[in-house]
Amino acid sequence: MRLIFSVSVLLILFTLPTFSDDADNEAMKIIELSNSVEPSIKLMSDLLDQLSPNIVAQLQQGFEQQGKDVSETAVQELVGNYKVGVISELRKQIIPLTANELKKQFSLEELTQIRQLMESPIFQTYAERLPAVMQSAQQASQVLGQQIGAQVMQDLIAADPRFQ
Repeated sequence: MRLIFSVSVLLILFTLPTFSDDADNEAMKIIELSNSVEPSIKLMSDLLDQLSPNIVAQLQQGFEQQGKDVSETAVQELVGNYKVGVISELRKQIIPLTANELKKQFSLEELTQIRQLMESPIFQTYAERLPAVMQSAQQASQVLGQQIGAQVMQDLIAADPRFQ
């Protein structure tokens, strides 16, 4: 009985790393096929581009308050290097993080089935076109949000006698 238990434990221990390796491989392939990481990284990059002028101004002010004579060009270079570093580190860490989340949510069998589905030609077409669809939808949503916001404000002003 003890021998059977010991053999069972050994079998479990030897197959566990294989499952983990297989699940890692399946999750990584799913991430690659989904075309989801690069759009996320581009979004972060674009956000940093938008925030850069404010970051430069805040850093410049902080350096001046500390009595440091740092040129605006040097601060802009610092912020540019910061963006490169953040994006590089994000690219390194987001894939394993996403793979771990996939492994938490799906069994190896499910990951394999998802990967097989994603390898189909129609899904590949979908994955290739999805970033453009999402970008168009985001732009349309921004326009729609501005239109709705303007209409709501106009209605609120028209309904309140204090603003007449």
